[in-house]
Amino acid sequence: SPLAYAMIRFGTWNPSPVANSNIVIYDNHFLDGGYHTSIEPGLAEPFTTLARIAFNRIENTQSCGIGSGTVSGIIVEGNDISGSGINNPADLSPSCWFVCGEDGIYRYNRGWGARRSGVFWQVSGSASLPVPCTGNHMYGNTVYGCGSEACTFVLNQSAAYDLDATGNVMDANVLWNNNLDDGDGVNGNLW
Repeated sequence: SPLAYAMIRFGTWNPSPVANSNIVIYDNHFLDGGYHTSIEPGLAEPFTTLARIAFNRIENTQSCGIGSGTVSGIIVEGNDISGSGINNPADLSPSCWFVCGEDGIYRYNRGWGARRSGVFWQVSGSASLPVPCTGNHMYGNTVYGCGSEACTFVLNQSAAYDLDATGNVMDANVLWNNNLDDGDGVNGNLW
């Protein structure tokens, strides 16, 4: 439902000693789901571990395809993610997928036609719940036809706390024909 926060949301807002692990979301078709995101992994401490989001088709014209969260060891692979946020101009970051958390692998995904960036690398959070972006590896993906940059890198420094964005690697991706129509008058792949 477009009115729901997310179609699939796992993790906890309650920082209790319970963690999710071995989550698998495989071979599904998500259509117009969630005003925030279609799949929202690992919402708060403790970290969700060993999640795999693979071979899904995600067409969320309301917002992001695969959201961010406090995830350790996530594998996002072989997904086809399109049209993120094209019907919701109020959403400020409708990307195909977010890269966030620790030691994730993002490979062989196709992201296209998002209203904003194809991939959104984010470090944010708060003093009580920092969300790092460390040790992630993004390779073998194709991102094209998105409204702004192929990849956006954001370090939220709105509060006085230490955030980590080290050890991330991005290689062997195809970033093609992005920054088409976000209103800045510039076309092409920008970072």
